[in-house]
Order: sequence, then C-alpha cells, then structure tokens
Amino acid sequence: MKRHPFVLQSPLSPDECVRRLRAVIAEKGMGLLTLGDFGGSKQFYGKIENDKIELRKRKSLLWRNDFAPHLFARLVPNHSGTRIDGHFGVGCRVSIFVTIWVCLVVLMSGTVLVSTAAHFLRGNHTVKDDFDLMVIIGPLALLAFGPLLPRIGYYLSFWHERELMDFAKSTLAAGE
Repeated sequence: MKRHPFVLQSPLSPDECVRRLRAVIAEKGMGLLTLGDFGGSKQFYGKIENDKIELRKRKSLLWRNDFAPHLFARLVPNHSGTRIDGHFGVGCRVSIFVTIWVCLVVLMSGTVLVSTAAHFLRGNHTVKDDFDLMVIIGPLALLAFGPLLPRIGYYLSFWHERELMDFAKSTLAAGE
C-alpha cells in the first residue's frame, strides 16, 4: 500500500504531546481482535507507545471499513519543540491479511495453475473443457484481488486522512 508521508512541527514537548493525545483519544479498540467501537464519545482511537503513535477515526455501526487510513507518527524532540514524522497507511491487521491472502493463493493455486498450463501446452485441451480455463483465471483473479481490496477500501474512506491531520494539528498545536 502506498504511504502518504508528512512532517509537522509542534512547539510542545514530546511529553506534552503525548499527554494531550491521551486526554482526547480512546486507547481501547486498537488491538488485533477488536469487535467494534461501541460506547464512549471519542471520535478518534489511538495507540501510544513511547514516542510512536497510531491514530484512526472511530468506526460507525453502519460503516466499518478496516481498510480506512491510519495515521502513524513518531515524536522527535528538537530545539523548538517536537517534530512529528508520520505517514498515512492501513493498519497492521490489513497488511497481515493481504500478505497471508497472497501467500495462500500462491501456495494453494500454484500447483493447479502449473499443471493446467502444462495440460494446455501439451495440446490435451478440448474447446468444451471450460473448467481448465477457470482453473487458470480463478487463481489469477484471487491474486489480483488480494492487493486490490485494500486499495478500494482505503479510497472509500480517503477523507479520514484530512480529518486525522486536522485533529493532529489542532491537538498538538502543530503546523507543517
């Protein structure tokens, strides 16, 4: 997935940035097996570990897009406050899902695809045998679908990037 990098500068110290973020985000709901964002009134969820932060927009009951962009950033202290080096991307669960998807498709369909292609090349194929054609097209379609699904989901929630950026700028008193 293509990353969208950014750099912000805040006059606040890294500790103050973390304190402000913790005051306005919900830190639950960022784990591997979260069921939903039910309860609470916070619009942004996040995870803060030392100088690294991950933020995402709250998921609604009707619109749960796991492929929506997350803000990943690192708080770096400097002489005038804090530099925030970050990028937008999908969550780690999505990256793991796509990697497993592509590996399974390659492993499970690879042998069938190779044997069917060899069958075609030997000339043993008859025109009425559409099953062989589907055995070649099916794995290729699944292989393309693995990386394509996160891209489609990401761009169905493209406005989350702007909302996350505005939230980070206002919370951390930061500018570009």
